Amino acid sequence: MKKAISGLLLAVSLNYSSAHDVKICEIVPDPKSDHNGSGTITYLDEYISLVNNSQTNSYDLFGWKINFTDTTPESLTLTNQPNYTIGPGQEVVIMNPPGEINNKGEISLYDSSGTLIDLVNYGNWEGITNGIPNGNASSPADESLSLMLNGEWIKTYATPGQPNRYMGETGLVLKISKTGTDTLRIESTNTFQRIFTLQTLESLAQTGVWTDVYTNNLGENIIYEAAEMNVSGFYRAKELE
Repeated sequence: MKKAISGLLLAVSLNYSSAHDVKICEIVPDPKSDHNGSGTITYLDEYISLVNNSQTNSYDLFGWKINFTDTTPESLTLTNQPNYTIGPGQEVVIMNPPGEINNKGEISLYDSSGTLIDLVNYGNWEGITNGIPNGNASSPADESLSLMLNGEWIKTYATPGQPNRYMGETGLVLKISKTGTDTLRIESTNTFQRIFTLQTLESLAQTGVWTDVYTNNLGENIIYEAAEMNVSGFYRAKELE
């Protein structure tokens, strides 16, 4: 049965470089992660992403249309948000589009004048063989069909609002900054829909006695703040199994 739910748009600044402008860059038809933060994983966590690869041009997406062509076709016209402008290098995440995104099909993007902007046929839909795999997923590691910078589509981790990445890339960065006289801020960035625990250690000689200080929610960056006098000298972010 079809569901009648409007798409949700989120704009996030990214750094993409390409000769093209607005492109479909990610499709998640079989989610294995809680992308909408509801606490459960369902078809409501499906999404697609658009990216503006231009270095200089912004685009008003109001009135643009996305067609989902498969065994149960649907379409979405972007008319339910106050600001549709996508700037250079920005990405738009369209969460929970109408209908359910099938594991094989065709997604096409049209501007407000009806001009075809981009089209992605995946999973050998209607016998078209172009190397783009189907959307069947077995874990978070293969739930996303992602367009890479070399033009290749692969199955990998979902990265809503973040640059697409190859399987096996952790993309984990620890950043420590002073935010006040007595306060440090420790962040673990680019966790890509995975759970990490931030741990601290008094001395590297104390192998095996790391202390947990903060655990992020699925898909959220770790942010930890503590009084400078109580902050130990060593940190690590350990991925939970």
